[in-house]
Amino acid sequence: MRALLASILFVVFSSSGVYAGDISTLEQITKTEKIRIGFRESEPPMSFLDKGGNPIGYSIDLCK
Repeated sequence: MRALLASILFVVFSSSGVYAGDISTLEQITKTEKIRIGFRESEPPMSFLDKGGNPIGYSIDLCK
């Protein structure tokens, strides 16, 4: 029972750090007025590199 309680408390308190990260991300967007995005080079058809080394795929189209 104590192990279960300890696990639940760990999850609750560790998840609060994720929320704090979201706040700094929003602050960064507000400060720079830019949203930075990324993609994976090997996740076809979502995102990958074409023969010329340029990113292509559904995620790239969506971001554009």
